[in-house]
Amino acid sequence: MGKLKVGSACQDITPDRPAILAGSMWVRESTGVINPVYTGAVVIDNGDERLVFLSCDLCLLSDEIHDRLRREIAGVTGTKPELVAVSCTHTHNGPSVFRCIPDVEVDSSMSEEVFSRIVRAATDACSRLAPAEMGYGRRRVRATFNRRLVVKGGKVIMSPGPQDPPVITTEGPADEDLQVIWFRKPTGEIISVLINFSAHCTLSLGENKISADFPGVARRIIREKTGDIPVLYFQGAAGNTSPIDFTVAENLSSDRLGIMEKTGKILGDSVLDIINEKTHRICTDITLGASHTTIQAPARHAGREDLSLKDARKYLEEHPVEKADKTDINTMLDRYFAEWVVRLEGARPFRESYPVEVSAYRLGDIAIVTVPAELFVEYQIEIKKRSAFSKTMLWELTNGYCGYVITGRALENGCYEARLAVSSKLSPQAGELIVSKALELLKSLERC
Repeated sequence: MGKLKVGSACQDITPDRPAILAGSMWVRESTGVINPVYTGAVVIDNGDERLVFLSCDLCLLSDEIHDRLRREIAGVTGTKPELVAVSCTHTHNGPSVFRCIPDVEVDSSMSEEVFSRIVRAATDACSRLAPAEMGYGRRRVRATFNRRLVVKGGKVIMSPGPQDPPVITTEGPADEDLQVIWFRKPTGEIISVLINFSAHCTLSLGENKISADFPGVARRIIREKTGDIPVLYFQGAAGNTSPIDFTVAENLSSDRLGIMEKTGKILGDSVLDIINEKTHRICTDITLGASHTTIQAPARHAGREDLSLKDARKYLEEHPVEKADKTDINTMLDRYFAEWVVRLEGARPFRESYPVEVSAYRLGDIAIVTVPAELFVEYQIEIKKRSAFSKTMLWELTNGYCGYVITGRALENGCYEARLAVSSKLSPQAGELIVSKALELLKSLERC
């Protein structure tokens, strides 16, 4: 273990032309920009190991793209692919860089431009490696809420609106834990800020415009005080959480962009407050480490809210894609779920499991667990509670994509996240396996 060196850089990945927006099952093409989207990279070196972390203002990336990027980034930064973590903030208004919706193509040249800038951010960060110090802080911030609500009559609804029955309570918890890592020069000048919080980035979803959502607002707030530094947002377990408190009636029909601005400001101001506290221990010598495993996550069959295989095939025959209005929400949602019932439930033989990479990284007394899932927050809370490290982050949608990992209770209650699709094909047992393996990895890192 030697003296800490850190380099950081960012690249603007905002398209210069209209782009298909990721984050919905219907086609949305951008008509402008609310706030720009970025990719940020930080390279961390202690003389023994070199870790590279990247955050991208994208909804998600496929396993194949993650593998490609990690190899390329490892090559330009002089490390191993397994020591590279590529994460998506899960904004639902970033450019779609691969085909997320069946039968809808994306601009491949634009995708390549984005991938090139992601690698360039890592290259630039590596070129800026210099002696650095690391700080860490955390606080609870009331800016995330469970988005699965039990309404009058006992039904569970995701993100209810004013047209739905009155809300009784939430189905589950939220995790208000805001954690921040920052790196600074020995002179005290901030090099980079890493933020970890857990809330779905869907506040700009109603707009057909490019947006980094509330993490973009938080980035702007922080940069107004620190200068034009890379600010990387790493999404926590947000599979069932939202920045909107749906138990408050007026929020059901409130201005989403207003909530986006408010949430980003709350987080940005909180991050600055944490950094400016004088009680933090600043580290210059830290242990770096990483540990990985791949689990075989059990798949699940179609449930009570899904079409039968016969009915799904019939629906697709009666509603051919050639005649579908791809901008119509209801049409495309119905086609999406029917299509995936046919592809998944109709596969012969039925696929019983999927590989899911679970990783853990150590930065001194801080541990980071990464998963490729849209993880329900209950699993994150359990990992933090039982972790060998009191300072444990979880980054979702990192190093791959396997869709939602829901709880048994959510599967029983049904609703959007529990409907069978490529975005939700795993059994709740997958969540239990992720918790178990994450805890094993953390225990192994404790011994580094």
